[in-house]
Amino acid sequence: MDIPPVASDICGVGMDVSPEVASHFGVFFVPRGLEAATAPPPVAFFLQKPSPETIYSYLDRYRFLVDTGLWFLSARAVKRLFDVCRWSSDAAGFETADGYPASADFYSDICVGFGSESTCASSLGSDLSVSTVVLEQARFYHLGTSRQVFESLDGLQTNRARLKKQCYSSLTPQVTPPALREHGAIWTDTYLPEAFPRMAGDNILTLIPEQATLTDMAKGWCLDTGPVGDAFAFRPYHIDDTFRGTAESGAVFCGRPLSEWCSRRGIQLPAAQDIARCDLFPLVAAGEINQAWLEWFFAETPAPALSERYGRLPRISQVDLARRLNGEAYFACKCRGLRGSLTSVLERLSEGRDPSLFDFDFAQFATLVNEQFPDLRETAVAALEGVRATAVVPEHTMRYERFLECLGAGRAPGPGRGNAFARLSSTVRSFHGRAEGLPRAAMKPDQIVWAHSPVRLDLAGGWTDTPPYCFEEGGAVLNVAVNLNGQAPVQVFVRPSRDPVIRFNSIDLGVSEIVTSFEELEAYCDLSSAFSLPRAALCLLGFHPGFGASQPTLQAALEAFGGGLDISLLCAVPKGSGLGTSSILAATLIQGLASACGLPWDRLDVYRKVLALEQMLTSGGGWQDQAGVLFPGLKLIETEPGHAQVPIVRSLPDALLGAAMSERRLLLYYTGVTRLAK
Repeated sequence: MDIPPVASDICGVGMDVSPEVASHFGVFFVPRGLEAATAPPPVAFFLQKPSPETIYSYLDRYRFLVDTGLWFLSARAVKRLFDVCRWSSDAAGFETADGYPASADFYSDICVGFGSESTCASSLGSDLSVSTVVLEQARFYHLGTSRQVFESLDGLQTNRARLKKQCYSSLTPQVTPPALREHGAIWTDTYLPEAFPRMAGDNILTLIPEQATLTDMAKGWCLDTGPVGDAFAFRPYHIDDTFRGTAESGAVFCGRPLSEWCSRRGIQLPAAQDIARCDLFPLVAAGEINQAWLEWFFAETPAPALSERYGRLPRISQVDLARRLNGEAYFACKCRGLRGSLTSVLERLSEGRDPSLFDFDFAQFATLVNEQFPDLRETAVAALEGVRATAVVPEHTMRYERFLECLGAGRAPGPGRGNAFARLSSTVRSFHGRAEGLPRAAMKPDQIVWAHSPVRLDLAGGWTDTPPYCFEEGGAVLNVAVNLNGQAPVQVFVRPSRDPVIRFNSIDLGVSEIVTSFEELEAYCDLSSAFSLPRAALCLLGFHPGFGASQPTLQAALEAFGGGLDISLLCAVPKGSGLGTSSILAATLIQGLASACGLPWDRLDVYRKVLALEQMLTSGGGWQDQAGVLFPGLKLIETEPGHAQVPIVRSLPDALLGAAMSERRLLLYYTGVTRLAK
């Protein structure tokens, strides 16, 4: 979104949610009528975690917006914030005993005093102006509780093929068994043992080492382990545990009241101690992460032998676990999980088991392999044949071959270098460049075919029209066809010749060339040549054996055609100007040549042939340039995903780009800087 200019000292970013959701966060209240009249609107007051009932009581007079955590502060507000934290400009430091900033709760000490109607005092003072930017189309996803992890992931998958699968894995080498997907919400993160336990649903398994032996997870059971020194903190919990409160205030652990849980195990804990500070989690060896311990934590009648051992083991609280976690061992487990996960993905890609894997960010995939797991390159290369054999659509093979090319980036050329774009070119040419009739002389000796086109201005959507993106997502481009100085700037003249040769003339460049052989005609990949386009166009029309010609030589083919061709080109726009001249010249050429050669091609045929021609030239263009001039005026052009790329054209009123705009807002200025769009 566009952030409006902010003139206030403090500006928070807010969004619409329900009162029930807002009750867990900070909330801006904006007076009704001002939220639309002023941008950004001023804040009347700010409440921290107000109840839904409180929010409802204000709805008649105020619009409420939940705080997103993004704030803009002026220099004056930042100075006040530093003052609160006891910053001394003279000492160039904080005037505290330890030299660190003095503590201040941003929400409880500062934000609750914001706004012209606030009844609280802000430690920043009352003279700072406060406003809020409203995210009108934002969506809220919260990961504050275990259940919200699943709810938010389901919401994020809206309109995706895997909607509400509720079975997720991250950095886990094993493929989730299909049977588990039927049991509801399941999350595994860095689960390293060879086999999954049976899970009934609402289960989360986090950082489980290879030596663990778990067989069953009842509904709602969850387990996390964290390395502490050479041991692991064994931390079971129920999916609805909040880890808040004390035993006397009703705190819950493993789905039971904490007081009851301790009583059944003969454990004495301070009744007034917060559960997050209770030493509940035993430190065990990796091999002791097993089913017996898991069941003991959730059992109504726990095994006495394990209760005795629990009393002898060193234990750790949740707060201490955050302090004492062995970061090196933790990330070593994560790294093993990541390596195993990538290996599993490569195997599944090779076997064609899950086409959705091709949605991966293969550039990031390649970066991970190159930087962290270079030994996986051989595995990736070995998977190529399987991908080729099982790919559902050609784009999947292109994507994987491009991935292999990225694996060789900055080093020796990778084994797939060039294959991805070659396959893309082959796919486009086979679909859009199919032979549709052979050329025949349709001109009398004294006739000339004159084809002409405007150029196009790309207003929005450029590059969405380019394969393979448009094959996978479809394209949408807004452009306009324009003449220059009242004339069509791209023109082609075709006339017959008695000599069985092809003559090319460029009026604007002042160069000419004669082609007498198939070898000369097929040299169209040299984009520095002034005549690469007409060479490729003639091949595409069937003047070359690769595209339908059956004669042994070009001379014989032209004699069968009825004589040679003189082709003159005029492009009154500099090459590389960004107005789509190459593709437009290609479309104009194909239109003129098709007319001269008796091929009844309509605009859609020409549109498709230019797509193929761009691939022949290796420039890899899309469809917006030729569509921009084949369909006149100002228009929105869209295509659906797939190889057909049939343009859906919606014309817009020319008045949108009328005289007032062209004279006052649009300036077409040639800088002299050119570039090759390839």
